[in-house]
Amino acid sequence: DNTLVGSTSTARHNEFQINMVSIGGDFHYKGARASLTLQLGMRSTVVPRNDFSVTRGQFELANVYRYVREAYAGYHWDVLHGINLDVGIFMSYVGLFSYNNFENWAYQPSYTSDNTPWFFNGVRLQIFPTERLKVELWLINGWQSYAKFGEAPGFGYQLLYRPREWVSLVANG
Repeated sequence: DNTLVGSTSTARHNEFQINMVSIGGDFHYKGARASLTLQLGMRSTVVPRNDFSVTRGQFELANVYRYVREAYAGYHWDVLHGINLDVGIFMSYVGLFSYNNFENWAYQPSYTSDNTPWFFNGVRLQIFPTERLKVELWLINGWQSYAKFGEAPGFGYQLLYRPREWVSLVANG
């Protein structure tokens, strides 16, 4: 039936398909901030299909989040070089690959990249102690999941340091 399984990069083969159509924007007013990006196409089916947490509970999470690529709201404080607190669905901070091939640094995701998270659902705190250092702390449902896999939430962090405009040093976990 032209269905491929075992990959997050492809879902069908030997036929024409629309992989993704996306539209979105950002909102900023004083300290308030928000972002919304919607998606249509094969990605909006493949990404929820690969999340086993959508069967947790009575809600149809695969359908309710299907067309949302990123959606969050939060607040920005002018403290240090900036502090942001946001809640929602975010694109992942882990790795250099997106689930969109055109955003991948190598333009061809590896199998390993298929298993890195593309999004997080939860709370993000960004702290900019200096103009070149960013610290992100995360409280999320889990590794690329709409709902929690177990009873405990996931925790994560990213440290990003740019000593020069053209150099980025990243650590995350």
